[in-house]
Amino acid sequence: TRGNPGADAVIFSKEEIVHFKFPNPKDVYHGASPLQAVADAYNLNQNMNTFEDTMFSNQLVSPGYFKVVAEPGKMGNRSLSDKEKTDLENDVRTVWSGAKNAGHTGVLDGLEWVSMNMSPKEMSYLQGRKHVKSEIFNAFGIPEALFDPAANRANAETAEYIHASYTLTPRLKRFEQKTGCPVIINTSF
Repeated sequence: TRGNPGADAVIFSKEEIVHFKFPNPKDVYHGASPLQAVADAYNLNQNMNTFEDTMFSNQLVSPGYFKVVAEPGKMGNRSLSDKEKTDLENDVRTVWSGAKNAGHTGVLDGLEWVSMNMSPKEMSYLQGRKHVKSEIFNAFGIPEALFDPAANRANAETAEYIHASYTLTPRLKRFEQKTGCPVIINTSF
């Protein structure tokens, strides 16, 4: 077997397999798991983590570019050669990149930094994080109040009641119906 080398393989017949289906409008026959339903939210969360890591690696400096300043007495801007561009990129990485170089001052001769500030809309990914968290909780039928640090005892107990009544009990009843094995002993929810 794949999971445990050297173990005896166990073969199941079709009658021994119980398929627990969750609703899925795209595939009524097979259904979808809660994890499958939140796959996009998980990927969005991973992209947010990558974005934050990149921002912190760059000392939270907004993106921008270097502009070659015209030499005194001359019209227009000149272009950098490929070697000058490569040297500039290496110098910038050496002087400014990485957490240990935070706050270092670089000297730019004949160059001007043009910042491309992020708008409040672009920075609103923090609100997006709250939405992703909410979406994942909802997919698994978990009230957010169970994990809210600001929740008082009444809110937490109500969240537990809602979770038991509207998530756990229906799933356990469905399990009982599918398998024929009683699971719920106390149904006082």
